[in-house]
Amino acid sequence: MKTINFILLIVIACSNQSVFGEIEPGNVRYNNDSTQSDKNNVQNKKEHLLDIPIPDLAALEASVSEQLTRIREQILTGLKSASVSVETLSKSYEELANVYHAYELYDAAEICYLNSISLNQQSLSAKYLLGYLYQQNGKFNKAIIYFKKVLDKEPDNFSILIRLGES
Repeated sequence: MKTINFILLIVIACSNQSVFGEIEPGNVRYNNDSTQSDKNNVQNKKEHLLDIPIPDLAALEASVSEQLTRIREQILTGLKSASVSVETLSKSYEELANVYHAYELYDAAEICYLNSISLNQQSLSAKYLLGYLYQQNGKFNKAIIYFKKVLDKEPDNFSILIRLGES
């Protein structure tokens, strides 16, 4: 089971195309229905995000290092842009977390998962993967918290039930 999950993380992390698209000035999702209150809420969420640590990428393949750098730059661009949606930014953080997680850069992955969840409380995949990261690192109490958050929304989720049993 552990091997299958690691392979899944590698497949997600190593896909040549971004799962969630690019965050660049020419490819930003605009929300034309946003009110000033919505814009203030987005800005407030952005201001409370944790800084992404910069792990040592020297031991990684050049293509992986380039991918991590590209996604990180997209996020930094998105943070500066008032027009990038919270959902897009959340997905980009989760994508970066997936790559960090796959290459066992756990501290950076944890921060990115936490930022993704902070931006989008409905992200069950980020909660599941953060729980899995905690489980892999022996932080079982934290893992259980995040697995239960997913289980609350998906009570018949077999994967979560197994993970809870393993924690």
